Amino acid sequence: MEQIMVWVVAAGVFLILLYYFPRAVGALALIFGAAIGSILLWTNYEAAMLDRQARAILIDVTYNLERCRLGEPLMIEITNNFDKTLTKVTFGVEGYRVGHSDPLYYSDSYDYRSDRIIEKGGTWVDCWKLPKVFPFAEQKTIRSTPISSVTWKVKNIYPQFADD
Repeated sequence: MEQIMVWVVAAGVFLILLYYFPRAVGALALIFGAAIGSILLWTNYEAAMLDRQARAILIDVTYNLERCRLGEPLMIEITNNFDKTLTKVTFGVEGYRVGHSDPLYYSDSYDYRSDRIIEKGGTWVDCWKLPKVFPFAEQKTIRSTPISSVTWKVKNIYPQFADD
């Protein structure tokens, strides 16, 4: 309730000042509005650029014991389709049963991290450990679902690029 009163008082003061000093307050409001508009425009541009960069990094996860050992059975392939050299990337991995929306395995966004430098158009493949078991997944379901049948998805890709 106090916050509403602060806004009501501030609006009242603004209207009184606008009535007594229309040119000065109008010019100030115009400058203030332009500054806020510029900040919002820049923030929107930054968010769009980050989204574009993340979409340019393709990460494919497969369970592969032919190329990977048992302790690190996930083969993760990172492809850089951005127009700059990739210097670092962090991401999360989740594993799902086919036809289900709750994961059996999950990781936080920063659990998987690579500082491998990948040139524009380049790809790097390595083997990684399994993510944690999802806390709400039933142990019976985990034991009865072969890891080879799990569908792996990547989430929250945060790339960093060189200043080429």
